[in-house]
Amino acid sequence: MRTLERKYLSADNSSAFRNVVGFGIGDNSIDVALRWNTKEKQQEFRRQIYNSPAIRFEGKLDPIIDNREGVSTYQGISLKAETPSYPLGSTEIKITITNHSGKEFMYGEAYSITAQGADGNWFILPTDCLFKAVGHILSDGQSGTITAHLFPDILPNKPGVYRFFYEDNIDGNKVLLMTTFELE
Repeated sequence: MRTLERKYLSADNSSAFRNVVGFGIGDNSIDVALRWNTKEKQQEFRRQIYNSPAIRFEGKLDPIIDNREGVSTYQGISLKAETPSYPLGSTEIKITITNHSGKEFMYGEAYSITAQGADGNWFILPTDCLFKAVGHILSDGQSGTITAHLFPDILPNKPGVYRFFYEDNIDGNKVLLMTTFELE
């Protein structure tokens, strides 16, 4: 574990380095969590950061299918991409959340993004895995911004339509807000 820590802390800012979410000691192993967990990305980690038989990669292998759909507006709370399209190599997407509910609304920063695969299914993109537990307050009529991060060096995004999801409890109902944007 100390060897991995040392190698990780001295690693450059490569895509293998940015793909690591975290690591720690598991049951007779060193567990490593990756943003995009594929056999290829595991091998990249082993080649560029550290290779040991003690390393075990956590979680399901990507891609993870998520064919959910949400709504863009619910009881006066709406979600919209700041622009309908972004350049293909974008690393940030700005999403506007607007409150026209007639009362204060508190929102956080957790989100997910999906892309449509060649088979027609939607799969979850690697994004920020850790979010600040913060509550932003919007008075009626106000808007706020959620900044979503993309990692095209970890998973090169293809031109097409993407879905941004924000889930919250609104008046006691679990609501999945969704907006779309394009990468061109």
